[in-house]
Amino acid sequence: MGSPDKKRRWREARSAHRIARIVRSRQHRRQLHGRAGLLAVLAVAACLALAPNAGAAIYWGNANAIGGSELDGSLANQAFAPAQGAGGVAVNGQYV
Repeated sequence: MGSPDKKRRWREARSAHRIARIVRSRQHRRQLHGRAGLLAVLAVAACLALAPNAGAAIYWGNANAIGGSELDGSLANQAFAPAQGAGGVAVNGQYV
């Protein structure tokens, strides 16, 4: 066989090789996780950017009409639809 010193050096070299392999695999996994996270963020951003405008608005009841405006309060129309004594507003996907 070989001398004890040769065996020891061989075991140390083999251990160093194993450690280097483990470190490389961990670095590779971190890179993959980082890339996957970046892809997930980009996919969500693309979905939000490409999502159609829902056309959402706010509606309220006045004494003589139903008022409406955009969500930010712009384009307010106090008499969106005439209605005597409108105490409330019912809304679904198609109708006010």
